[in-house]
Amino acid sequence: MLRDGMVRAMPIALLLSAALAAGAATSPDRDLEFLRSYVQTRGWALGKPVKITVLPDGSAVLFLRAQPRKAENRLFRFDVATGQVRELVTPEQVLGSEPEQLSAEERARRERMRVTDRGFTNFDVSEDGKLVLVSLSGRAFVVPSGGGPARQVAGTGPKGEAVFDPRLSPDGASVAFVRGGELWVASVDGGAARQLTQGATPLKTHAQAEFVAQEELHRFTGYWWAPDSKRLVYE
Repeated sequence: MLRDGMVRAMPIALLLSAALAAGAATSPDRDLEFLRSYVQTRGWALGKPVKITVLPDGSAVLFLRAQPRKAENRLFRFDVATGQVRELVTPEQVLGSEPEQLSAEERARRERMRVTDRGFTNFDVSEDGKLVLVSLSGRAFVVPSGGGPARQVAGTGPKGEAVFDPRLSPDGASVAFVRGGELWVASVDGGAARQLTQGATPLKTHAQAEFVAQEELHRFTGYWWAPDSKRLVYE
């Protein structure tokens, strides 16, 4: 009787052993895939909308978003009426085949903001909601919020000085930015940029937030437009 019971139990024991062996063999692979996915998606954070901004008339929502496994942000528009999401501008559209390059100022700023993504990290919208300003690789571009080609409005200086911290004027007609430690302004319609400050040195810059303001107060700009778009205040 005991022997018959043991004989009947043997197939079950063999099946259990096989199942355990199979589980042991595949478990490390599953663990590795989980860890790989976790790292590649940065804890499943990539692909989520960031810097969400509603246009003044409420017709659309703009935001930055990366691909699920590529930490490079693009600018998107969500149309409230249709529910459709579409890309407004991508890094490839403004840089072409050129690789993204960070100036020393931009690299330090991203470190203090704890930003590790590539591509666009911020954008600025005019008060009427018609224009959007983005910057990449030391240059500034404007794109219509409804869609259309991007236009460069400020580029690097004669010695390769990068555009830093560009900001649209409230009326959307001008863009201010820091370049070579000085404050500049340019028209969004084109034309040469005008230098507004003088006397910057490696130890003294204009219109840039100092280290303490960035690191301790989380203030990352050093100048501000007046509401009438006619003046700028800077530190």
